[in-house]
Amino acid sequence: MVVVLAYSIGHFGASSQAARPNAKAKSQKSAKAGIQLESGAPAGERQAKAAELPATGRDSSAEDEEAQRKFDLRVLDRVQKEGVAPKASDVTTAMRACVRCNSAETALKLFDQMLQGGAVPDVHLLCRSTASKFFKLVAESLDDKRMREEGLKLLDVIRAHRVSPSTLAQNRLIVAWRSKPPVDVLAYFVEMKDAGVMLSSTAYRCIMAANERTNPEFTLKLYDEMKGLGIKLDRVAYNAVLCACSQNGMLDQARELFMQMTSTGLVPNDKTFGIMIKVYYSSNRPKEAVAIFDTMREQGLAPDRFAYHHVINACIKLHRLEYAMELYKDMLRAKLPPCDNTHIYLSAACKKHGWTTTADQIMKDLECVKEAHKRGPP
Repeated sequence: MVVVLAYSIGHFGASSQAARPNAKAKSQKSAKAGIQLESGAPAGERQAKAAELPATGRDSSAEDEEAQRKFDLRVLDRVQKEGVAPKASDVTTAMRACVRCNSAETALKLFDQMLQGGAVPDVHLLCRSTASKFFKLVAESLDDKRMREEGLKLLDVIRAHRVSPSTLAQNRLIVAWRSKPPVDVLAYFVEMKDAGVMLSSTAYRCIMAANERTNPEFTLKLYDEMKGLGIKLDRVAYNAVLCACSQNGMLDQARELFMQMTSTGLVPNDKTFGIMIKVYYSSNRPKEAVAIFDTMREQGLAPDRFAYHHVINACIKLHRLEYAMELYKDMLRAKLPPCDNTHIYLSAACKKHGWTTTADQIMKDLECVKEAHKRGPP
């Protein structure tokens, strides 16, 4: 049986003789109106508000607080056993009890009911402040496994109750996916943004990072939105924008953003350095590319094969062939396979310099890499 939850004004005023006639009169009036009662008390949002504890800043007796606590516990028990009627006033009452008692178990029980039945028909009457606090409790209570499975349903239910998914709810879903949400989750965030929902900075950065290479224009558009909204960029967001600029050939903008990033106190990581080595090399500024590479290694960061590729080419441009060969050997020692073009460009430079034997060995290395690739992993 689904029960209609109601506050009992007579119950909260049980210690006062004057309160009893008042509660009795209201109970009789509600009964005539056909309202189902709990312990003879009227149901509905208007009566619920009348029975709440005094607002902050007003005197509140310990007796009132204890009465409220007991009532909330009865509500929680009923929700656990029988659910709650699909009515805004009763759902609000149940939500308030969950929030006041910090009852994650009952909040999840009520959430399960919402997954099955959706929002209440008179959802426009729902107390949105209470709903926001309730869904915050639900988002905090769902474990990562369930969040991955039902996180999008949670956002659906929140929006069905005419509440915008909070930053906390959005970020809990992202954290459940270890900051690498799948395509459907990212698409949902984009749909929410287009519908007018304010995205968290974490959601923005995940979308930007996912599109930095495949759709750099979209990443740059989101960057402009973040600036317009006054959202502070973190390192992940900066890296996504730097990569998008590099992909689009916006090399001057990338250099400006890199300076801006470091001026805000954000420390570049291996991805940042890798992007900027490519940017400076592509800008025909090989000295800066080598300098950034050296700084990267001084900070204990490991370059990837692409960073090595661009800095070796920068060294070739600078006629620093000895250093280029030293970096090539570092790659081999680290068992980091050079790019095909790294072999080709470096071999050609060595041959031009008269290092024929070295040039031939580099090409033999390339053939070995190709053979190993054909055989696949051991």
